[in-house]
Amino acid sequence: MQKLSFFLVIFSLFFSMSSCVSLFAPNHQKVNFQTQTPDTKIIKDGTTLEKGTVVAKLDKRKQGEIIHFKKEGFKSKSQLVYINKWSLSALWLLGDFIPLIMPILSGNNLEEKAIWVTSGLYSGIPLLVDLNSPKSRKFENMYVIPALTPYPKREENERYILINKTAVDIKNADLEIVLYKTPSQFHKKSRTKITKFDDEDLKVTNTIFTDDLNLLLKKQGFMDTTRAIFTNFDNTLYINATVKKAKEERCVFSNMFGKPSFSALNMELSIEWEVLNYYKQKIGSIQTTEKSDFFYNSEAKEAISDAFEYSFLNFINS
Repeated sequence: MQKLSFFLVIFSLFFSMSSCVSLFAPNHQKVNFQTQTPDTKIIKDGTTLEKGTVVAKLDKRKQGEIIHFKKEGFKSKSQLVYINKWSLSALWLLGDFIPLIMPILSGNNLEEKAIWVTSGLYSGIPLLVDLNSPKSRKFENMYVIPALTPYPKREENERYILINKTAVDIKNADLEIVLYKTPSQFHKKSRTKITKFDDEDLKVTNTIFTDDLNLLLKKQGFMDTTRAIFTNFDNTLYINATVKKAKEERCVFSNMFGKPSFSALNMELSIEWEVLNYYKQKIGSIQTTEKSDFFYNSEAKEAISDAFEYSFLNFINS
């Protein structure tokens, strides 16, 4: 009995110094992606996986991934996926309670009670580690991607459209950044920080997005690329686009040591669209508010362009 008691104590101390989830739970998870648009390319980290439906292997330690869906003639989509549910791997947490149970079975003398207290105190360390380990959580098993939006094509009787200018004219109170520090905070939309820019307004004219929008119009036939058509009052419209409000949602997920393991952002833009006639006189306007898909933090320009594109599609279809 004394040998058994000694064995239980040593066994308990061993578990009190280890984190069961961190040691035994898998690092990766297989996730299904299914698209509603046939022949859509599914892209992860720059590599095309398959078309239509695919099973991708995602690293739970990163806590998040960006998956891209692309098809010629359609608006591309980027999908943020993140760990947001407890997985079966969390059952390994039960191993962290072994130090609390095993010494009790070893006896009731004072020495063993002292070991029980010491072991119990130590067991809180791996338990805390495991509770905060991304390996105890999982991604959704299946992501169904809605049908991609087809780009509009210019009809023969429709006017040509040219972007006259794009600009940014944002009051300081209308520029905002919202920060989420954990997947749980993002899932619950429990934002941790809101940054307002109270110093000065933001004004930029003739932005680079003029070229981006003109390229989009060119692809969809709203610009005469043959130069065989003379622009005139009856066949041409001009557009001004001015950003009036901007909101950035930023996800910065860190590991338990505070080192970022995943960071992504999206942009929400409120844009005023002005329609001008051939003589560049204003004949109408509309305001749109659209949010981009999520992109990695290093792709901030792509996120802004994406919000512009969503807004333009809203405008052109209105």
